[in-house]
Amino acid sequence: MKRVVIWLDDMRNPSYISNKDRIEAHMPEHDEVIWCKDHYSFNKHFRDCALNEEVHLVGICFDYFLNSNHVRGTDVLRLVERKVKKLDLSPFELYAQTGSSEGRKLLHEGFKSLREHWSQS
Repeated sequence: MKRVVIWLDDMRNPSYISNKDRIEAHMPEHDEVIWCKDHYSFNKHFRDCALNEEVHLVGICFDYFLNSNHVRGTDVLRLVERKVKKLDLSPFELYAQTGSSEGRKLLHEGFKSLREHWSQS
């Protein structure tokens, strides 16, 4: 089974050493990192991972400010939460790599909601 991390960030390359270190620290057990630079790419790869029995989603790393005037990391996180509930997906790691303190706070609030859902399942 392939173990995957999805990296949602329009600018930070997950293969740069500082980002690799973040991924290794929070999600060491992975085979592949998929870099999604926008919510369209994220939606495709997240769906592909969620529906493929040969893939284990280890975690998702979220940026808050994406290269879009209308979509933020929290919007993508809400989509993830809906899909987790609809498809009854198993828990995976959640990480905020944004430079925005406000964005990090909002993402962590969303992470808390998702973790509460998993703890009640």
